[in-house]
Amino acid sequence: MAKGSSLPADKSLVQPSSPSRAPAYSIANKLQAIIMLTVAIALSTASLAFLLFPSAALSQGETLLILTFSGLVSFPVARWLQRTVSDPLIHLCQTARAVTLFHDYSLRVRKSGEDEIGALIEAFNDILSAIGKCAEE
Repeated sequence: MAKGSSLPADKSLVQPSSPSRAPAYSIANKLQAIIMLTVAIALSTASLAFLLFPSAALSQGETLLILTFSGLVSFPVARWLQRTVSDPLIHLCQTARAVTLFHDYSLRVRKSGEDEIGALIEAFNDILSAIGKCAEE
């Protein structure tokens, strides 16, 4: 592993060894989360439409159209939320696991934004810097 890199070359080394310690992060898990979030947003949007127009007698076709439109709109929203929230946290967990396994305190997590997750990543990197300085002494 090169100094200053954010993860080791073999990323499988930073995956949890047992399900009891931490969840494994796979494409299937991410897709399942996106699909569940998409369905939740679509149903919420469709429910809102029915609340806004309670007296409208909607046919099955109109109801299907509303649900389809809601699903098409909510998928990009769910994907954006997943990228914005889950990906930085997964990367943070992988880096923490790599630091634990390899005792390489030069690893850093790339800050993704100026929000709470960005503040968490910045604090994590600061802690790694402090530990690295203490380890050098």
